[in-house]
Amino acid sequence: MSHIETGMTESTNTNDKPSVYVHTFGCQMNVHDSQKIMTLLGKEGYNRAEAAEDADVILVNTCSVREKPEHKVMSLVGRYRLLKEENPELVIGVGGCFARQEGEGLIKRSHKAIDLVFGPDNIPELPKMLEQFTEVKKPVVETAFDNKEAVRFLDIAHDVLDTPHSAMVTIMKGCDKYCSFCIVPHVRGRERYRSPSHILDEIKNLVSEGVREVLLLGQSVTSWEWKQDDHHFRLHDLLRFIADESGLDRLRFTSPYPRDFSDDLIACFSDIDMLCDHVHLPFQSGSNEMLYRMNRRHTRDQYFEWVDKLRAARPHLALTADVIVGFPGETDEDFAQTMDLIERVRFDNLFSFIYSTRPGTPAKRKEQIDEAVKKQRLAT
Repeated sequence: MSHIETGMTESTNTNDKPSVYVHTFGCQMNVHDSQKIMTLLGKEGYNRAEAAEDADVILVNTCSVREKPEHKVMSLVGRYRLLKEENPELVIGVGGCFARQEGEGLIKRSHKAIDLVFGPDNIPELPKMLEQFTEVKKPVVETAFDNKEAVRFLDIAHDVLDTPHSAMVTIMKGCDKYCSFCIVPHVRGRERYRSPSHILDEIKNLVSEGVREVLLLGQSVTSWEWKQDDHHFRLHDLLRFIADESGLDRLRFTSPYPRDFSDDLIACFSDIDMLCDHVHLPFQSGSNEMLYRMNRRHTRDQYFEWVDKLRAARPHLALTADVIVGFPGETDEDFAQTMDLIERVRFDNLFSFIYSTRPGTPAKRKEQIDEAVKKQRLAT
């Protein structure tokens, strides 16, 4: 998934209802989580503040895929702490993946500026957490995974969308891939899936309110599946179901895992007109040795095959990808193979990152490459 940073803002209503400002770091999933937060708090009577300075509650929705966003979060909390000194009634909360990773430790790290800490799965508890803090005036922390049989997926309100005609719909949570560099399974949990009927119901509701394009979301969206009676549904079945029943004009999905691109899924780009002419297909490295160490479970030749099949199915397909440079053990030859893959595929856009060590991941325990080498390769 490409990563973005945004502050969700909207004009504050001129009444006495409490106001909330949400600052979002991270991927599309985090942006969608912030929309869920605003939906829930809107039902509790909160308005959206135009700026942090105007808010009664400030919530920072965080990312921990790389180290840099974590530093930005703590710097931002430091600035918000100054607002709290001016207004002791201000409530500051930190949620998302970094909150799940750090837990109660965030309270100490923030010099007690943070009042609420909640993980990605704890958004439904947020109204109760705010109520509890108001009563006890002590930090409230909820970061447990939602591993119940009936997983909670929250529909969002149309009025919290950034644009009225485009929306995101979560179809799964978590990831079971366990790439050796990735913290997502540790902060988002194992894969849990949403039913086709619930997904379609949300999309139909959005269409009735004017939405014409939907982006299906999941940390490893192509892993989505649903077992019902004797049937085993996969993503290609869901796409055809939505195409036949939803009334949408355009449909997208992200972020996929290359190995999940079956011939059935690729055929959807030939058969389903509403599928947009774009696939984000992260490859991370062009070296088979690095792919093995990353636990990516595919080879460079397999990646070329998927690209060729996708472009045959949809000749004008736009292709984007993620790539990591400076992974532990990456030699000049490994990097040259990555550059060769990039030149051969000719991506429409590429999101390039320096490898960043993540807590609890196998790659963190490996011997690291010099930072100057990483930076030089990124600049190539």
